Amino acid sequence: MRKQAFVTGAGGQDGSYLCEKLLAEGYEVSGLIRPSGDGRRYRLANCINSPYFKLVYGDIIDPAFPHILASKTWDEVYLLAAQTHVMQSYHAPTVAMETNAMATTRILDALFRTSPKTRVYFAATSEMFGTMQPGEKADENYQLAAQSPYAAAKVASHLLCRVYREKGFHVSSGISFNHESCRRGAEFVTRKIGLNIRNRGKVTLGNIDSCRDWHHAQDTVEGMWRALQMPTGDEYVFASGVARSVRDLAEAVCDYFDTPYKDAISVAESEKRPWDVDYLCGDASKAETILGWKPQISWDDLVANICSPEGMI
Repeated sequence: MRKQAFVTGAGGQDGSYLCEKLLAEGYEVSGLIRPSGDGRRYRLANCINSPYFKLVYGDIIDPAFPHILASKTWDEVYLLAAQTHVMQSYHAPTVAMETNAMATTRILDALFRTSPKTRVYFAATSEMFGTMQPGEKADENYQLAAQSPYAAAKVASHLLCRVYREKGFHVSSGISFNHESCRRGAEFVTRKIGLNIRNRGKVTLGNIDSCRDWHHAQDTVEGMWRALQMPTGDEYVFASGVARSVRDLAEAVCDYFDTPYKDAISVAESEKRPWDVDYLCGDASKAETILGWKPQISWDDLVANICSPEGMI
């Protein structure tokens, strides 16, 4: 019997890689995309024709959705759908809270009450560690301090996962530091830099001294799956342990295309976030010890990947 898995946000970067991973592991997979999300189906090109993959249309903020989801017994449910862009959350904070916190609350409660043997993964974020200082590395016990509506909503859901886990529900929260790929949306800084320089255009950036811990999305997805294979739910940081600045990233992309940095990159105050997190770096020792997880894709390969044309790499 094949395991049954449900993935919300299947048309996104992480969701598409996860659906591929689960199919490769022998699951039957149902992937949720919004009714207006057909433009993202290209990311699922490697899944659509599989007899073990089902595309489902719906929206996690629909009050009926949690009950529909919980009406079937799933082995694993992965909660990846979210309002994912930090800057956009400042412009629509109620959308961020409804999508990233309230929808998660409804889904967790419905599954807990109706399908208590289902294992659930929640995609948390390193943005929850908004007060990190240069040189630090955050593990699962680092202080939670949101600096954006996006992060505040994720903190709420992360803490809610703890509540249900303490009630005996198998729910894991993955605190993923910045994970990227050629499937990342063009509005994110990694692809903004990679695609614009690929097309010989200029890139206008904000805080180029902001540092992030970048790794490949496929590595994060491997961690998601491993987390739900454990006997009980838990919290895990997924990170490379190396912090690099936006300037470092831009320079690496310029080097990849043999383009002078000064010709390709400019800086503007208008591109800066209202309250930016200047530094994020993770300590994934727990995931390494318990899950046997370590990033497998190198920095150089990640840079090459984000410089690729939009596609299925």
